[in-house]
Amino acid sequence: MKERIEAAFRTVTPDMLRNVQLSMHKRATLKRDGVGVSSKPSNPVTLKTLNPTRWAGRFDAIFDLIVRFIEIQKALTKTILLCSKANERNQAILLKKKLENYNFVVLLVFNCKILQTIDAASKALQSKNIDLSISSNLLQVCLEDLEKYQK
Repeated sequence: MKERIEAAFRTVTPDMLRNVQLSMHKRATLKRDGVGVSSKPSNPVTLKTLNPTRWAGRFDAIFDLIVRFIEIQKALTKTILLCSKANERNQAILLKKKLENYNFVVLLVFNCKILQTIDAASKALQSKNIDLSISSNLLQVCLEDLEKYQK
């Protein structure tokens, strides 16, 4: 079961981020057309695509998704209600359903915590002023946090 959930999360997140970005662009288009949907975000965080090669990129993408979760849901709802194209509307419905899935939300928060721990250690280890004892301590703290999450 755990493997299926992890596989679902890995496949959903890149597509979800890409589709959410398209929905946010659609919102801006609706505003320009005078429909009355605000294109100005309530916070300065922008959605980023998932970067599979960098810890910081993964953390940023997932963290931004959490921060703008409500705004993303609103954009998808507006797309569902106002879009005249059936294909876009169906994609928005499917995406909104995946976004509201309890397992996805739990995995999103859990992965954010894990990636935050790894990202902090990774950034500290890349510093020019770090010595071996501090590196060892950072990796030990990171390992302890990951073991705590595993339990």
